[in-house]
Amino acid sequence: MKLSIHLIPIIALLCFVFLLPYLPIQDYPNWLHQGQLLYDQIFDPSNVNHYYSLHPYFPPNAVSTILIAFFRVIVPIEIAGKLFVLATMLLLYFSIFRFLMRFSTLSKIFSAVCSFYLVFNGFLFMGALNFLCGLSLCFFGIVFFTKQNISNTRILILLPIFLFACYLCHLFALIIFAMMLVSNLITTRRYLLLSKAVICGIPTAIVFIHYYITRTHIATIVVSLMTEQISLFFSRPTNFSIIVPFHRFKGVMALPDSLKSINILTIATALLFVGYTFYIILKNRKIEPLSLSLILCVVALFLMPYEIGGLNFAAERFIIPILVCSLAYCSHRVKNNYIYKAATILMFLTTIASYSYDTYNSSLFNTEVMNNHKQGYEESSEFAKKEGTNPFLHFSQYEAIRKNAAVPIFNTGLFEGRDDTTEKAKPLQ
Repeated sequence: MKLSIHLIPIIALLCFVFLLPYLPIQDYPNWLHQGQLLYDQIFDPSNVNHYYSLHPYFPPNAVSTILIAFFRVIVPIEIAGKLFVLATMLLLYFSIFRFLMRFSTLSKIFSAVCSFYLVFNGFLFMGALNFLCGLSLCFFGIVFFTKQNISNTRILILLPIFLFACYLCHLFALIIFAMMLVSNLITTRRYLLLSKAVICGIPTAIVFIHYYITRTHIATIVVSLMTEQISLFFSRPTNFSIIVPFHRFKGVMALPDSLKSINILTIATALLFVGYTFYIILKNRKIEPLSLSLILCVVALFLMPYEIGGLNFAAERFIIPILVCSLAYCSHRVKNNYIYKAATILMFLTTIASYSYDTYNSSLFNTEVMNNHKQGYEESSEFAKKEGTNPFLHFSQYEAIRKNAAVPIFNTGLFEGRDDTTEKAKPLQ
């Protein structure tokens, strides 16, 4: 892997993260605040315990809090948060690149361009940083744990640690990794390794059960499993509507809403691309590791409800794995070099346009922060209307970080606000 191929993407990511004071990422201030809370819990608990309580379990959204608190020991909290965002983006870039290098015949340049483009997906600007970090581990893990010569010692020692790390990132990252790993091991008939992988998942399953039982009473769990969750699963709308309103693919497409024709064209191309992949699968009548992974992810995308347990955009989490697996699978069937060249040029131009637009909007967001700091930050903004996400939604968390006010936070992390934590943060002065 030559560093020169990745030099421009690395510099571009550094500029995006560090050149502007505030990142236009919706949930980012909340994760930044929770990282500061964990740091205070360790070094100055008196500032935390009055307003916030530490959960007695490991939730599946904890990695951002842990890593930001770790970086906070070395640098100020604002830099610590940006280091985590940069690490997440770099991990996602290199994990997709390594996956394509392992399972596809694509050139290094085309793989690098596709990987960089997919970094700037809708989940990044929504603030699903824990999920993207876990998805990065998923791609790296598939490359590592599906090697033919991997030893039993590595499996039994490293896989339990890896599964727990995926769990700390996001539950859906763990689900995606499990689906892709099982698909690979079943299609390659490595059933002994599959049984060992199941055993290695027991510690993580115990941690999840403890988390679920601790946050929910036993009676509530039984009633929920028997009635409420089952009825909600079948009553909520699924993603079959994805074929008609193309906005469902905004979870991965970074093109601006203002360019409707280009956005729809790109999404239609993606749909045709995935459809062509399935045509090849049906034509060959042979199930392979990538094809089975792709089938499972597509089934989950279309059948899974929009919301599960309060988690929005649940099914959309499978879109990036679908596109990456489709890229890798189709690369073995396309023989003409001119198709690669045309696709490389098109993807390169699209990536430049996407990155330029995102960077420009980030500068607009920072200008809006400076000009409108006397208005409420939770109000809607022109930037929010353009992007479909609202980077001002949790902006009051910055005041909580500066100890100017106690602000309610997500209870999906390591901390939860106490009942008396109801005061709204003041605008920046």
